[in-house]
Amino acid sequence: MWAESAAALFHQLSSFGWFEEPAPSATSAQPLPVVPPPPGEGHLVSLAHVLAARCSRRDFDGSPLSPEALTVLLWSGYGRTGTHRAVVPSCGGLLSLRLLVLALRVPGLTAGSAYPFLPDTLSLGPPTPAGPPQELFHTRHIDYERVAAVVFVVGDPRPPTDRYGDRGYRYTLLEAGHAAQNLCLAATAMRLGAVTVGGFDDEAVSVAFGLDREVPYYAVAVGGAGHEMPHEEVAAVLTLASGSA
Repeated sequence: MWAESAAALFHQLSSFGWFEEPAPSATSAQPLPVVPPPPGEGHLVSLAHVLAARCSRRDFDGSPLSPEALTVLLWSGYGRTGTHRAVVPSCGGLLSLRLLVLALRVPGLTAGSAYPFLPDTLSLGPPTPAGPPQELFHTRHIDYERVAAVVFVVGDPRPPTDRYGDRGYRYTLLEAGHAAQNLCLAATAMRLGAVTVGGFDDEAVSVAFGLDREVPYYAVAVGGAGHEMPHEEVAAVLTLASGSA
Protein backbone atom coordinates (compact mmCIF):
# COMPACT_ATOMS: atom_id res chain seq x y z
CA MET A 1 0.00 0.00 0.00
CA TRP A 2 1.10 3.56 -0.73
CA ALA A 3 0.90 4.72 2.88
CA GLU A 4 3.41 2.08 3.98
CA SER A 5 5.75 2.28 0.99
CA ALA A 6 9.27 3.67 0.87
CA ALA A 7 8.04 6.13 -1.75
CA ALA A 8 5.45 7.53 0.66
CA LEU A 9 8.06 7.86 3.40
CA PHE A 10 10.41 9.72 1.06
CA HIS A 11 7.55 11.97 -0.08
CA GLN A 12 6.88 12.91 3.53
CA LEU A 13 10.51 13.41 4.51
CA SER A 14 11.16 15.60 1.47
CA SER A 15 8.15 17.84 2.12
CA PHE A 16 8.49 21.43 3.27
CA GLY A 17 8.83 21.74 7.01
CA TRP A 18 11.72 19.32 7.30
CA PHE A 19 14.31 21.89 6.29
CA GLU A 20 14.72 25.62 5.83
CA GLU A 21 14.35 26.88 2.27
CA PRO A 22 17.47 28.84 1.22
CA ALA A 23 17.22 32.28 -0.32
CA PRO A 24 17.35 32.33 -4.14
CA SER A 25 20.64 33.32 -5.70
CA ALA A 26 20.95 36.17 -8.18
CA THR A 27 22.06 35.39 -11.73
CA SER A 28 23.23 37.55 -14.59
CA ALA A 29 21.66 35.58 -17.41
CA GLN A 30 21.33 37.47 -20.66
CA PRO A 31 18.40 36.77 -22.99
CA LEU A 32 19.08 35.38 -26.43
CA PRO A 33 18.06 37.28 -29.56
CA VAL A 34 14.55 36.51 -30.74
CA VAL A 35 14.59 33.66 -33.25
CA PRO A 36 12.34 34.36 -36.25
CA PRO A 37 9.55 31.81 -36.74
CA PRO A 38 9.34 29.62 -39.84
CA PRO A 39 7.72 31.25 -42.89
CA GLY A 40 3.96 31.16 -42.80
CA GLU A 41 3.52 30.24 -39.15
CA GLY A 42 4.51 31.31 -35.66
CA HIS A 43 6.45 29.62 -32.91
CA LEU A 44 3.31 28.43 -31.13
CA VAL A 45 1.97 26.67 -34.21
CA SER A 46 5.35 25.04 -34.86
CA LEU A 47 5.52 23.86 -31.24
CA ALA A 48 1.96 22.54 -31.42
CA HIS A 49 2.85 20.40 -34.44
CA VAL A 50 5.78 18.86 -32.57
CA LEU A 51 3.74 18.26 -29.42
CA ALA A 52 0.97 16.59 -31.40
CA ALA A 53 3.43 14.37 -33.29
CA ARG A 54 5.42 13.19 -30.25
CA CYS A 55 4.94 9.55 -29.43
CA SER A 56 7.02 6.75 -27.94
CA ARG A 57 8.60 4.58 -30.62
CA ARG A 58 10.10 1.23 -29.69
CA ASP A 59 11.06 -0.01 -33.15
CA PHE A 60 13.67 1.71 -35.33
CA ASP A 61 14.92 1.37 -38.90
CA GLY A 62 18.60 0.90 -38.03
CA SER A 63 19.79 3.99 -39.88
CA PRO A 64 22.82 5.89 -38.50
CA LEU A 65 22.55 9.18 -36.61
CA SER A 66 24.90 11.88 -37.87
CA PRO A 67 27.23 13.58 -35.36
CA GLU A 68 25.56 16.92 -36.21
CA ALA A 69 22.11 15.57 -35.45
CA LEU A 70 23.38 14.03 -32.21
CA THR A 71 24.82 17.40 -31.17
CA VAL A 72 21.49 19.10 -31.80
CA LEU A 73 19.72 16.45 -29.73
CA LEU A 74 22.13 16.83 -26.83
CA TRP A 75 21.99 20.63 -26.90
CA SER A 76 18.19 20.42 -26.92
CA GLY A 77 18.28 18.13 -23.92
CA TYR A 78 20.72 19.95 -21.65
CA GLY A 79 22.50 22.65 -23.61
CA ARG A 80 23.47 26.11 -22.46
CA THR A 81 21.80 29.33 -23.60
CA GLY A 82 23.94 31.82 -21.71
CA THR A 83 25.50 32.44 -18.32
CA HIS A 84 23.68 30.41 -15.65
CA ARG A 85 21.08 29.46 -18.26
CA ALA A 86 20.18 26.19 -19.89
CA VAL A 87 17.45 24.92 -22.18
CA VAL A 88 15.71 23.39 -19.14
CA PRO A 89 14.84 24.78 -15.69
CA SER A 90 17.45 23.82 -13.11
CA CYS A 91 16.91 23.94 -9.36
CA GLY A 92 18.87 26.87 -7.99
CA GLY A 93 20.70 27.12 -11.31
CA LEU A 94 22.95 24.31 -10.09
CA LEU A 95 22.88 22.39 -13.39
CA SER A 96 23.96 19.24 -11.58
CA LEU A 97 23.03 16.82 -14.36
CA ARG A 98 25.02 15.46 -17.31
CA LEU A 99 24.13 13.65 -20.50
CA LEU A 100 26.03 10.49 -21.43
CA VAL A 101 25.61 9.06 -24.91
CA LEU A 102 25.81 5.33 -25.48
CA ALA A 103 26.75 5.40 -29.17
CA LEU A 104 25.50 2.51 -31.29
CA ARG A 105 25.06 3.82 -34.85
CA VAL A 106 26.82 7.18 -34.93
CA PRO A 107 29.54 7.53 -37.60
CA GLY A 108 32.89 8.39 -36.07
CA LEU A 109 31.96 7.10 -32.62
CA THR A 110 32.83 3.68 -31.25
CA ALA A 111 29.73 1.52 -30.96
CA GLY A 112 29.11 0.38 -27.40
CA SER A 113 31.05 3.26 -25.83
CA ALA A 114 29.66 6.04 -23.66
CA TYR A 115 30.59 9.65 -24.40
CA PRO A 116 29.94 12.56 -22.01
CA PHE A 117 28.31 15.61 -23.58
CA LEU A 118 30.27 18.81 -22.88
CA PRO A 119 27.66 21.58 -23.24
CA ASP A 120 30.07 24.50 -22.94
CA THR A 121 31.88 23.43 -26.10
CA LEU A 122 29.13 21.43 -27.84
CA SER A 123 31.47 18.47 -27.97
CA LEU A 124 31.92 14.97 -26.58
CA GLY A 125 34.47 13.90 -24.00
CA PRO A 126 36.64 10.77 -24.04
CA PRO A 127 34.68 7.53 -24.41
CA THR A 128 34.25 4.77 -21.86
CA PRO A 129 33.61 1.20 -23.10
CA ALA A 130 30.14 0.32 -21.87
CA GLY A 131 28.90 -2.66 -23.88
CA PRO A 132 25.51 -3.26 -25.55
CA PRO A 133 22.35 -1.72 -24.09
CA GLN A 134 20.75 -5.14 -23.65
CA GLU A 135 23.08 -5.67 -20.68
CA LEU A 136 21.90 -2.48 -18.98
CA PHE A 137 18.11 -2.56 -19.33
CA HIS A 138 15.37 -4.65 -17.80
CA THR A 139 12.97 -3.11 -20.34
CA ARG A 140 13.00 -5.65 -23.19
CA HIS A 141 10.27 -4.44 -25.58
CA ILE A 142 12.59 -2.00 -27.37
CA ASP A 143 14.50 -2.88 -30.54
CA TYR A 144 17.95 -2.08 -29.16
CA GLU A 145 19.58 -3.78 -32.17
CA ARG A 146 18.45 -0.88 -34.39
CA VAL A 147 18.77 2.02 -31.94
CA ALA A 148 21.24 4.72 -33.04
CA ALA A 149 22.06 6.02 -29.56
CA VAL A 150 20.84 5.95 -25.98
CA VAL A 151 21.15 9.18 -24.03
CA PHE A 152 21.42 8.74 -20.26
CA VAL A 153 20.63 11.55 -17.85
CA VAL A 154 22.95 11.22 -14.85
CA GLY A 155 23.92 13.55 -12.04
CA ASP A 156 25.47 14.13 -8.66
CA PRO A 157 22.62 14.30 -6.10
CA ARG A 158 24.75 16.08 -3.50
CA PRO A 159 24.65 19.71 -4.73
CA PRO A 160 20.82 19.92 -4.79
CA THR A 161 20.39 17.98 -1.52
CA ASP A 162 23.13 20.01 0.18
CA ARG A 163 21.20 23.13 -0.71
CA TYR A 164 17.57 21.99 -0.46
CA GLY A 165 17.73 19.01 1.86
CA ASP A 166 15.96 15.81 0.85
CA ARG A 167 13.59 17.86 -1.29
CA GLY A 168 16.54 18.58 -3.58
CA TYR A 169 16.30 15.00 -4.80
CA ARG A 170 12.75 15.71 -5.93
CA TYR A 171 13.98 18.74 -7.84
CA THR A 172 16.68 16.67 -9.51
CA LEU A 173 14.17 14.09 -10.73
CA LEU A 174 12.00 16.88 -12.14
CA GLU A 175 15.01 18.38 -13.90
CA ALA A 176 15.88 15.03 -15.43
CA GLY A 177 12.32 14.82 -16.72
CA HIS A 178 12.63 18.25 -18.31
CA ALA A 179 15.79 17.14 -20.13
CA ALA A 180 14.21 13.89 -21.33
CA GLN A 181 11.12 15.68 -22.65
CA ASN A 182 13.31 18.11 -24.56
CA LEU A 183 15.21 15.20 -26.08
CA CYS A 184 11.95 13.58 -27.17
CA LEU A 185 10.56 16.79 -28.68
CA ALA A 186 13.81 17.50 -30.51
CA ALA A 187 13.85 13.95 -31.88
CA THR A 188 10.26 14.38 -33.05
CA ALA A 189 11.08 17.67 -34.78
CA MET A 190 14.02 15.91 -36.48
CA ARG A 191 11.70 13.09 -37.63
CA LEU A 192 13.48 10.55 -35.49
CA GLY A 193 11.99 7.96 -33.21
CA ALA A 194 12.50 8.20 -29.46
CA VAL A 195 11.33 6.50 -26.29
CA THR A 196 12.09 7.24 -22.66
CA VAL A 197 13.33 4.29 -20.61
CA GLY A 198 13.44 4.05 -16.85
CA GLY A 199 13.82 0.28 -16.60
CA PHE A 200 17.59 0.09 -16.39
CA ASP A 201 19.82 -1.56 -13.83
CA ASP A 202 21.25 1.33 -11.81
CA GLU A 203 24.30 -0.59 -10.64
CA ALA A 204 25.06 -2.00 -14.09
CA VAL A 205 24.83 1.47 -15.66
CA SER A 206 27.03 2.99 -12.96
CA VAL A 207 29.67 0.30 -13.42
CA ALA A 208 29.54 0.40 -17.23
CA PHE A 209 29.90 4.19 -17.35
CA GLY A 210 32.39 4.44 -14.51
CA LEU A 211 30.11 6.63 -12.41
CA ASP A 212 31.44 7.44 -8.96
CA ARG A 213 29.37 10.05 -7.15
CA GLU A 214 26.79 10.35 -9.91
CA VAL A 215 23.70 8.20 -10.35
CA PRO A 216 21.60 7.45 -13.45
CA TYR A 217 18.12 9.00 -13.48
CA TYR A 218 16.64 8.47 -16.93
CA ALA A 219 17.40 7.32 -20.47
CA VAL A 220 16.12 8.09 -23.96
CA ALA A 221 16.64 5.70 -26.87
CA VAL A 222 16.81 7.41 -30.26
CA GLY A 223 16.90 6.05 -33.80
CA GLY A 224 15.70 6.36 -37.35
CA ALA A 225 11.96 6.16 -37.98
CA GLY A 226 11.90 5.86 -41.76
CA HIS A 227 11.74 9.59 -42.46
CA GLU A 228 14.14 11.97 -44.13
CA MET A 229 15.82 14.22 -41.58
CA PRO A 230 15.44 18.00 -42.10
CA HIS A 231 19.16 18.59 -42.61
CA GLU A 232 18.87 22.36 -43.24
CA GLU A 233 16.99 22.84 -39.97
CA VAL A 234 19.54 20.72 -38.12
CA ALA A 235 22.30 22.97 -39.46
CA ALA A 236 20.37 26.11 -38.47
CA VAL A 237 19.84 24.87 -34.89
CA LEU A 238 23.48 23.86 -34.67
CA THR A 239 24.44 27.44 -35.62
CA LEU A 240 22.08 28.82 -32.97
CA ALA A 241 23.45 26.43 -30.33
CA SER A 242 27.03 27.32 -31.21
CA GLY A 243 26.28 31.00 -30.62
CA SER A 244 24.74 30.37 -27.20
CA ALA A 245 27.17 27.78 -25.81
